[in-house]
Amino acid sequence: MKLRRSWPGILPALVVAALVLFVFATLQNYGPESAVRRFHEAVLTQNEQELRDVIMEPTKRDPSYINDLYALEERIADLMMQGARVTFRSVDRRPTQVWVSVNYKLPDNTAGSAPWVVQKVGGRWKVDVHATYHLPN
Repeated sequence: MKLRRSWPGILPALVVAALVLFVFATLQNYGPESAVRRFHEAVLTQNEQELRDVIMEPTKRDPSYINDLYALEERIADLMMQGARVTFRSVDRRPTQVWVSVNYKLPDNTAGSAPWVVQKVGGRWKVDVHATYHLPN
């Protein structure tokens, strides 16, 4: 018996597959965890534009902000250069911000975690550098 392929039957499946791929591609950079992931990737690739896109600008001219940013970048760069594997442990939604708990595991099995503070600004999730840097680890 010979099977006939029917284009009318295949076409809807192709449309649904394309739609699913589009949705996942669009949403991969959305959400509080995504902002933290993008921060790590920007530090690793030394992409200043991406870094600026994913962090909150200070609300007032605060000289300590740039120091906090550099210190946080240095901390993450050091972990990444040591080969740390980054995983997200939990997300704690609060009224004005989201706390993302990130685990870092080094190749020698040393592990630690750090909380990250993320806020939605203008419809996009951004890392609050100052709040993140000053949280106890």
